Amino acid sequence: MWLTVICWLSCISLTISADVNLYGGTANGWEFVRDLFRENFVQGRDTGGSIAIYHQGRLVVDLAGGWFDASKTKVYDNETLQLVFSTSKGLVAIAAALCVQRGLLDYSAPVTRYWPEYGQRGKENTTVADILSHRAGVPNVLISSFDQYLNWTTMIDLLEQERPVWIPGHAQGYHALTYGWLAGELIR
Repeated sequence: MWLTVICWLSCISLTISADVNLYGGTANGWEFVRDLFRENFVQGRDTGGSIAIYHQGRLVVDLAGGWFDASKTKVYDNETLQLVFSTSKGLVAIAAALCVQRGLLDYSAPVTRYWPEYGQRGKENTTVADILSHRAGVPNVLISSFDQYLNWTTMIDLLEQERPVWIPGHAQGYHALTYGWLAGELIR
């Protein structure tokens, strides 16, 4: 294994091994991120990916590498488009944390303190923490058309009527399709 010289964010190819292609670079002191990123591919944890890190307003890591496909016929470089899911969940969680910090929400409070209509059909004891930690028991909701997902009021009404899949707070399951509306309605 060998490394070519890294030019600061110059989009040159860094040859690490026959199975790993790296593009981009790191600022001084951030090389450990490159090493961890590279190791992800060497160990087979990922096929390809990219990462950009800004620190104090400055781009310090800008890397892409690996392969776009499992058969390793297309390189994953800094021009590769990537489908991304769940990027808004972190922002919603930050907004909720700011509400808690400002005294507008309490993690241990029942959801009904802020959203009384939610407390029905087995959801009466759901806490704010249950919603924010994917323990509310409402990981999905029955809809009749995709257009319903695009209507805030419709989704909130459906979530109010939904029965939990498990007793809120007693199990955990990723609320991929409902987290934004559940947490968002608390924040509103």
